[in-house]
Amino acid sequence: IPPFSVIVCREPSMDRCSNTPRSTQARPPLLLMEPDHATRQLYARELARYWDVLQAQNVDEAQQHFTSQTPVAVVLEPWQAGGAGMAAAWAFLQQGAALLVGADARTEGAAPTRRIPFVVCSVLDERATAYAMGAALYLLKPFSPQQLVIELQRLLDATAAPLNKEQIG
Repeated sequence: IPPFSVIVCREPSMDRCSNTPRSTQARPPLLLMEPDHATRQLYARELARYWDVLQAQNVDEAQQHFTSQTPVAVVLEPWQAGGAGMAAAWAFLQQGAALLVGADARTEGAAPTRRIPFVVCSVLDERATAYAMGAALYLLKPFSPQQLVIELQRLLDATAAPLNKEQIG
């Protein structure tokens, strides 16, 4: 028995890891704002298996992505070099988490029905600040990219289901 196994994909339309067909549908956009290049690439590689990852190094880049496409979620590291960058990241979180968007923001006239969940992933333990500003989830680094995917999917599954009359009360 060899000490390792190799999965050979015979079709270019097959997923490289599971040998299952890749989806031909467009993936929903997800905004990832991470100032550290290596960490951003690590997370983006795993997130790209499920979402169209819009990468940003800082708040300015994140705001450009945010206004051009409506992401299903925003993952951000608020720690930025210098106090002004960090303050801008917290302001971005507070403003973005308060926005209401339509069920399909690309449909003109869509009624605002949901908030875009913001996930804060940080080396700093600033949970109270993040939740007070509207974060839906806080992950303290270090954690694996796979754990980020699991937590994001759990969050999106919980927020995607429309409320029915019994849930409203």
